[in-house]
Amino acid sequence: MFSGKTTELVRRVRRYQAASKLCLLLNYKGDARYAEAGNVVTHDLTQLKAHPVETLEEAHNRVWQYDVIAVDEGQFMPGIISFMP
Repeated sequence: MFSGKTTELVRRVRRYQAASKLCLLLNYKGDARYAEAGNVVTHDLTQLKAHPVETLEEAHNRVWQYDVIAVDEGQFMPGIISFMP
């Protein structure tokens, strides 16, 4: 349902990147509505490179290297509430 969540997420990630923060953008591997898995895409087709995962546990070893962790379509990922890096 469109409400601008992904657009806001992309905007925030870009602001952190502009501030020289290391950002890890994760998206649900099964979300290929606008592009192949590996990109977060807004309704206006703005794209940002992301790492596709089915669960957040797949990224657990990677998160420690980043300043900012952003998750798109987290409602599809089991364990999102209990996942704390």
